[in-house]
Amino acid sequence: MASTEVEREWRAAQLFMAKGPSPTLEFLVDDAKAQLFAFRAQALDGPCPSGQDGNLTTDPALRRKQEAWASLGAMPQVEAKRKFVEFLTTVLPEWKEWSDTHDQSASKCEL
Repeated sequence: MASTEVEREWRAAQLFMAKGPSPTLEFLVDDAKAQLFAFRAQALDGPCPSGQDGNLTTDPALRRKQEAWASLGAMPQVEAKRKFVEFLTTVLPEWKEWSDTHDQSASKCEL
């Protein structure tokens, strides 16, 4: 996947996560939520800062997310974006249909 295609799909996936049907996301298992968090954090912020690797928190959900992020190591940000899109497509394949529908209505509004 070319980097422009990665960016386009990344933006569409982020729009789905922000504006899509939230009940869909609620039914994801905690490990899937942690993995999405990790890929998103890596894509936006780069590697997990030391001290945020999950060792200092008592919240199990936050610990799982931070450990998932730390496990990505020095993965390049563009690779994290690609992995985010791939993982989202695996756990919620309907996101692309929602995105396509939303993109069509957004382009109609721009006319």
